[in-house]
Amino acid sequence: MAICDTIREVVDSLDLDVSILAQPIPTRYIDNEGNTNIVIDLMFLQSSNSGFNNHHILPKLRLLFDHAPLYITISIIKEDISISQRTIPKDSNEEKDFISRYMDDIS
Repeated sequence: MAICDTIREVVDSLDLDVSILAQPIPTRYIDNEGNTNIVIDLMFLQSSNSGFNNHHILPKLRLLFDHAPLYITISIIKEDISISQRTIPKDSNEEKDFISRYMDDIS
C-alpha cells in the first residue's frame, strides 16, 4: 500500500477534508539526489474556514532550507472578550499571606 493511500485512509477515518492546491508545486526541494523525500507537510484547518482550498506554497521564501513555507490568510473575527484583573499590592500583608500559602502548597 502506498503512503498516500494510508494518509487518505486516515483522513477518511477522522472525517477530515483534504484541501487541494489550485497550482500544485513541491514543498520540498532536495539538493542531494540520494536524500529520500520522507517529510509530509500538513496544515490543519476547519473545512468551513474561508482559507480552506486557498492556501499557497511560497518557494522563493525557502532561502537556505529544503522546505518552502505553506501560507494561508485566515480572517479573524473581532470579538469583545470580557476580562477582569486582580492585583495584590506590593509589600502588603495580603501579598505576604499569598506567598506564604503558595510556599506551603509547593513544599
